Formats: sequence, C-alpha cells, structure tokens
Amino acid sequence: MFIRYLFLLFCVAVFAVVFTTNSTMAAGNLLSLSDVKELDYRVSISKEEFENNTDLYSAVPNKEKYLAYEMRLPKRWRKVSVHGLDIKLSKKILTEIAEYYGPPKNGRRSSFRVSAMKIDGVMSLEHWYVNYVITNAFTLQGFKKINDNRVEGLYVVLDNGISYVVRTVAIFNGSYLIVAEYRTPIEIYEMEKNNLILSINSFRMQNQVSMSNVESVNYSFLDIMELDYPSNWFLKKATIDSMDYMYMLLAYGDQSSEINLSDNISMKGRIEIKLFSKSSDPDPFIELSKTHMKFEDYGFVIDVKDKKLDYDNMSPGFKITHSELMYLSHESGSYLDYELWDVIIDSKDYIIVMQMISPAREDDFNSWARNIGTLKFIIESLR
Repeated sequence: MFIRYLFLLFCVAVFAVVFTTNSTMAAGNLLSLSDVKELDYRVSISKEEFENNTDLYSAVPNKEKYLAYEMRLPKRWRKVSVHGLDIKLSKKILTEIAEYYGPPKNGRRSSFRVSAMKIDGVMSLEHWYVNYVITNAFTLQGFKKINDNRVEGLYVVLDNGISYVVRTVAIFNGSYLIVAEYRTPIEIYEMEKNNLILSINSFRMQNQVSMSNVESVNYSFLDIMELDYPSNWFLKKATIDSMDYMYMLLAYGDQSSEINLSDNISMKGRIEIKLFSKSSDPDPFIELSKTHMKFEDYGFVIDVKDKKLDYDNMSPGFKITHSELMYLSHESGSYLDYELWDVIIDSKDYIIVMQMISPAREDDFNSWARNIGTLKFIIESLR
C-alpha cells in the first residue's frame, strides 16, 4: 500500500511538471498546437466487447433537436438531473446540461458531463478549445482535430486536491457549441482508459449540421464579384466610384463608419474591403499604409507579429498573396490593445485589399475569435 501511495504521488508530480511546461508554452503562443501530442486512440478491447459492456444513453435537452445527443457509457452508470427541462444557455460560458456517474472503484468515481453554450457568430473550434484549456488552467496532454465541427482532447485537472484525467470532445452544431467530458481520477485511469477513449468517441449529435449554416447576407460588387458575411455584422458603408474602385465596410455591433478613438470607444470588430481593377495599376500596399498611419496618428505603436494566413477552401481563381498580423498598443495605455490583419487577395481582373481590426485575443478572446472566424468566412465566400 505504501509503495502504491508513493507511485501516485510520483504521477501527480509528473503531471504538475508537465502542467508548468505546457501552460508556459500556451500562454506564449495562444494558438500553437505544434507542441501538443496527437491524441492516442489505442485500446485493448474490441468494439463488440465495449458495446456488450455499455448501454446507449441519449437525451434532448430543452427539446431542442440540435442539442440532442447520444453516447455509450459502462453499465450501472446513472444520470444526475442538473437543471431540469428549462436550461438557460449563455453566449459566453458553458452551462452544464447533464451529468452521469459511475459506480465507485477503489473509493473513486468517474463521471461524464455534457455542457453547451450558444455561439455568437462564426469562430474556429480549435481557437475556442485551446482558449478553454488555457483559461481553466488545464494541462493539455493530447489533441486531435477531426473536422471543422469536431475536436477531441485529453487534459489533466486538479480539483479539490484530486488529480483527474479528462477526455473531451467539443462539437459545433448549428448555433450551439457542445462539450462532453469523461473525467476519471488518476488512481483508476488505467482501469478506465478504454472507456474514456471509446465513450468519448461514441458521443455524437443526433442531428448534426455544419456551423457554416450560420445566417448570412449576400453582397455583390455589381456583376463583378460577390461575398457573404454573417447577419450579425452590419454594412456600414458601401461605395462604387467606378469599375476601377469599389469599397465596403463591415462592423460588428452599432459602431461608427469612421475610425474615431477620441471618445475612447472600443471597436468590437471592423473589416474594410477594397476592390481595385488591375487595369488601374493599383499599389495595394499604399492602401494598407493609410490605415497604419491613421492608428499611428492616434498614438498607437504597431508591432508586426505574423506573416501567414492560409485558408484551404477559397474559390478557384482567388489567392492570398500577402497577409500580415500587427499588434496595436497605445502609448498612453488608455485603450485596449488591438490586432490588425492586412490581407491582399489576387483574382483574375481585380486586387482585393482587406483589413480587419479586432480587440487583441488576450484582452477579449470571444470578440477576437468571432472576428477572425468572420474574416475566414468572408474570404472563403468570395466568388
């Protein structure tokens, strides 16, 4: 017994060291998953054996079909009522909608929790998940992106002096984000490992739809080009001076059509789009610099951070030829920090210049994730 106790202390100490290392890495680069191991799916039982020793559970929270889920859990597990039939979901934090408990093993219980929240706009599920792990001080041990609407991970968490290994899946389904977590104390992890992997793998939405079904608005630059943008963004300004130059400004929320920081107004998100005909021989970098100078006039210091923005689903004939991420910090410290994305896109007859301004991810992650997701949504909608 004493040897077993020493072994458990050693395991906890090892996880603590990993936690320190991973947390430092994540804080330094919020979106980097390159140092995180790919999730392990190896099990020592067959699918048939797992199904023979488990029961199928399902539920339809709030009688909302896009929250309807199902999964397999070991026999003798029981469901605990959480919020009854009327569950109020937030747009900012997860709300627990169901919890299941297993029988005790060596004096410890495993649990399975399902939580959900509403989605405000479009965002990357990877971005949301990594931020969720970091802000909750979890230790990410493995990660796997299944597709744009499903990611899975493994992390370690310390709760009331007990270390838990937690296998999770996060799913976008329409206007909802659903997270399922299989949590087991580290002392019985080896006994529960197969169930952790296979139960989370079995979790699915009964009515799965793509997050790309977000309500959107179509905008056309005459018969030259068109794009879509989320309906919770507003077209603040649109001009067509000639066939050589066209302009549109999108903003999130009720914001002015001009960049004006004199009243210390926080910009929640803005995307400027300019079209220049190639026949007019434009210099897109001069257009980008006009916004840079405007922020410098307001006392912001510009720091270039990144020069890569790759999207896989752009329409044929469109290609990103330049992208650059800049951090904007005010010399007085009186304003939020911002991120400015510069993007130049080449098409057959036109050059497209886009600039997105957003609160910095460290200051307002939800707004940043929505904005970077919207930029991706618009770029991939160009046609």
